[in-house]
Amino acid sequence: IGPNGAGKTTLCKTIVGLVSPKSGSIIFESEKINHLSPVERIRKGITILPEGRRLFSNLSVKENLELAFYPFKEERKRMQDRLEQVFNIFPILRERQNQLAGKLSGGQQQMLAIARALVTNPKLLIIDELSLGLAPKVFLSLLDIVKKIRDMGVSVICIDQNVRQLLEVADWAYVLEGGRIRMEGNPKELIVNIYGKPIWEVVNMDILVLLSLIIRGITLGGVFACLGLGAFIWRGVMRIVNLTHGDYAVLSAYLCFVFLTFFGIDPLLIMPLILVIMFSLGFIVQKFFINRFLPGDITRVVLITFALGFIIKNMLQLIFTVDERSLYLMHYRQAVMLGPLEVPLLYLVSLAFAFIVFVALHLFLKRTLLGKAMRAIPMDAEAAKMLGIDPKQVYNYAMGLATMLAAVGGTILGLLYQFSPASGFEYMSLAIGVVIIGGFTHVKGTIVGSLILGLVYVLSGFFFGIFYQTVAVYLTILVTLCIRPTGIFKSEE
Repeated sequence: IGPNGAGKTTLCKTIVGLVSPKSGSIIFESEKINHLSPVERIRKGITILPEGRRLFSNLSVKENLELAFYPFKEERKRMQDRLEQVFNIFPILRERQNQLAGKLSGGQQQMLAIARALVTNPKLLIIDELSLGLAPKVFLSLLDIVKKIRDMGVSVICIDQNVRQLLEVADWAYVLEGGRIRMEGNPKELIVNIYGKPIWEVVNMDILVLLSLIIRGITLGGVFACLGLGAFIWRGVMRIVNLTHGDYAVLSAYLCFVFLTFFGIDPLLIMPLILVIMFSLGFIVQKFFINRFLPGDITRVVLITFALGFIIKNMLQLIFTVDERSLYLMHYRQAVMLGPLEVPLLYLVSLAFAFIVFVALHLFLKRTLLGKAMRAIPMDAEAAKMLGIDPKQVYNYAMGLATMLAAVGGTILGLLYQFSPASGFEYMSLAIGVVIIGGFTHVKGTIVGSLILGLVYVLSGFFFGIFYQTVAVYLTILVTLCIRPTGIFKSEE
């Protein structure tokens, strides 16, 4: 167990041979296997269920299972018997064996991924992020299946951020942070250490772990701020609600995914092009679809943006399926030493990008005539017209800018976490939540609100499990609305 960037996935890939260790040994059944290829390790009985499942979505359930026998020529004779064994463990897969894997629900896809890893009778099964994208009830049912697999004599390494549930069923546990083992031992003892003490005594009073969590929270808050500042612009300048905002963020992440997968281009290097594309998209949508209903007809604007978001989401599902994707890059997972603290490079890069965005936006709004026009129009649109400022023309640029900010947030979130076409709703909720907490008319409020949500998201996930992260965020928004409806920095509305 451990936070994002702790090295859990890297450890998995190193064991199966996808990543070469710089030092140390991998010993399996008393034999050093560093020199063995991934295929040779599979034949020795080491199998991995990778993060995000990585199923072949356009192949049937049965075809996905059959492909697991590709490196086992001798075992192919017993293929049908092995398939029958996993179908007995997962009866739903027998019923759906001719259905395309991409058409299964998230829980069924995870069952198929486990079955595919299990069908060749491995000695060691590595499961990376079992709970990813699953409802709590589905995750607990899969955890019961994992226990049955263990009882069958298969050794299981299970990696997950859902700490409490995992510790309750494990035989032994390691806590990774910054690529190093911070704690290990009996899971029941670790539960007491992690959950049975005050926050300052967490992980044997290791203040470095707490500092690492705070850095993660601030980093995530910076990313949330990019989404929130976009919402601040379309809410503050145009007085509308843009339900496409989260889908723009997801679309930008998928554009980066295409360039990374097919051309091998780093998402941060291709980001300038992505920003130009997304600015143009926002500008065009505002000019030809939204402006015609401004000012005044807010209901139609909401319906238009809802419809556009629906179109984007379904197009992404048609092209990329519902599977979760990632902009995972190994070099961003390396740790950087900040005194005694090891911080993943990705956190520092994300924080730097967010800071650059804040400074650039501040200078734009304060120093340029267009920025000043954006600030003036909400105060008195009629007076702006008297000065020759066309509000609708300014709205075009404002929406383009807001869409660019969504693109920055979506790309960095894609580097930090997995995403799917359905992630747009969560991104949209975070953007609105940031603005609600900070106040609708203050940039500094948006930044403070984003930092609060970032810390709440990270700390709640660590102390209570990842299933409670979203709940904690919405509770924070709800409490803010009840106690201070105008936000931390009181708005004028």
